[in-house]
Amino acid sequence: MHSDDNLIRLEKPINEKTTAVLSVTFKNENGVDVNPDTATYTLYDRSTRQIINGRNGTTIAGSGATRTIELVPADNAIINPVRQTEEHRLLIEYTFGGSGKAGSSEVQLVIVNLLMKS
Repeated sequence: MHSDDNLIRLEKPINEKTTAVLSVTFKNENGVDVNPDTATYTLYDRSTRQIINGRNGTTIAGSGATRTIELVPADNAIINPVRQTEEHRLLIEYTFGGSGKAGSSEVQLVIVNLLMKS
């Protein structure tokens, strides 16, 4: 993954209806790894803003500064079947430090419509 203006873009597209595993490392305002008090994600289609597979404020389980998000096949479904690819967004929000400090990042996911792939 690489970052540009707080948007993280995956280097490789994800095939529709497949499992994708993402590793997330939480950082404070100084770029130091932190173990968040709370961590959630919301998954949506960029063009329609439609929440995908009910993933709205979904808890990111685990402990430590680095955690794993597993997107199941239903999370990587194509919303508009006439598109060759779709851009989905994964909004990650977290609090840390026991004092209500907060952080967030957004990940761009490109989902490939296998039926439209030539």
